[in-house]
Amino acid sequence: YDYGRIYLDYTNNDNRPEDAFLNIIGFFNVQKNIVEPVIDSYSNTSSPFDTELNNFFDSLSNDGFNALVDTVFHAVDHVDPIIIYVNDDIYTNFSEYNNLLNKSNPKAAGLKLCDWHELGINGLTYNDKVFIYGYYCITLAGYRGEEFNGIQLNLDSLNAFLDSTRNTLLSINGHTSLVPKTLIDRAEEISKLKSASHKDYFAYRFVNGLNFYKKLMFCRRSVLDHELESIPDELTETFKNRYGTSPDQHKNIDDYFAKIVSIIIRDGNVLQNESGLSEIEYILELITRSACKHTHSEIGMTRGPRNIREWTNLLETGRYEELAAQKTSDYFCAVWATPAVENELNEIPGRLFRVLYAISGRMAFNSWHYTPGHFPLDKVPEGRHFYYPPRMADTAVWSDQHHNGHTLARVRYSIRSPAGLMLSGKKRHGIIDLRLMRTDGMAYTHKQFMIARKFTAYLRAVYQSIYDLAEKQKHDITINAFTKQWYLEKYCHSTT
Repeated sequence: YDYGRIYLDYTNNDNRPEDAFLNIIGFFNVQKNIVEPVIDSYSNTSSPFDTELNNFFDSLSNDGFNALVDTVFHAVDHVDPIIIYVNDDIYTNFSEYNNLLNKSNPKAAGLKLCDWHELGINGLTYNDKVFIYGYYCITLAGYRGEEFNGIQLNLDSLNAFLDSTRNTLLSINGHTSLVPKTLIDRAEEISKLKSASHKDYFAYRFVNGLNFYKKLMFCRRSVLDHELESIPDELTETFKNRYGTSPDQHKNIDDYFAKIVSIIIRDGNVLQNESGLSEIEYILELITRSACKHTHSEIGMTRGPRNIREWTNLLETGRYEELAAQKTSDYFCAVWATPAVENELNEIPGRLFRVLYAISGRMAFNSWHYTPGHFPLDKVPEGRHFYYPPRMADTAVWSDQHHNGHTLARVRYSIRSPAGLMLSGKKRHGIIDLRLMRTDGMAYTHKQFMIARKFTAYLRAVYQSIYDLAEKQKHDITINAFTKQWYLEKYCHSTT
């Protein structure tokens, strides 16, 4: 109850839970005919699926149970933090509220996902069983558990989520089938349907920063606008003037940006720009600033490894410890703000630098943190924590309510748009991305989200071309700008 949870008192006796952290900051009355269905849904701890739950745990050996807990531990540990309610219990790994696990010490006592090994099945509460079984079903379906952040996870709500997701996937795949009897069978079917949908649809999420709830949505790939004619004039005219090539000379965006990159880079040498950036770095700036313009964003950024060829070679040759040992400075994040935001932040000396460099540092850390997510699990060095690299784009509201960097920059609305690259013949998801932010006004619309995906495709084509050309020429091509010194010199006009 100590994390902004809504408490429903339907007894009229003010029977609040005994909790030292419980403080009522406001209340309102709800009509009986509205609240009764909610009470009926969540006050009854019994469910038609209780038999399935009990049979599942009864069928587990000690080793099977321990393996199940390890599976849930791994699933929770390698995604963004969760906060999930099961009846009146909270299951979370958010900072001081964490009651689930210790990232640096998986055997730490006093945390549920550690203690459950010792307690065994007989030591579990009903809510514990629901959490374990529910989270296992969610991950089995191919999702991350964040779809239940800030809301109730019980057997009935799990059934509703699986049914809704299954029906959506059946519809977009043009399939029909009988409803599987068990929740686990439903989850396994969803995983197969999800894979079958990838050709024609992509999934994305809407994130509520108040409770971290992440709503899953689907969209046809055919509506993505990757046509050459759609590249904004301010980009095509600049590229034509600087590099002598136009979209009408090429068959698609990959061919277009590959040509531009090949003009810029000769034998591993990158043309330098009068602004102090290399021409490659300048292209990243132009595309990101154009994305800000066309989505009415105030801050835009793109991130990735500084040396994609080296990163790939370390990964493909199995030098996992060497790659995991790279520093966050081996990754970069290029951040730009609109002139209006720069002027506003510059009202306080040094604030523009602090905000942009804080964002850059955090995003470079994210790239570093995602890297072991590309390794075989048994090759991740002991003690090296990681998150799995993102595959789905998302748009968020109220981001300034919980994220320190977003709070500092007053970022209320954001778009995260990751992309994968084909590296050494394999698709590596989430290795680069485009992120857009704004501080006030309205949330991003679906149209603006799709525009962001279009600009992500331009950036992906540039990064892919850098890697392909580096491999062809057998020369490393490195992004050298966007260090702390670079941000200092650009935004503080000082090296101290």
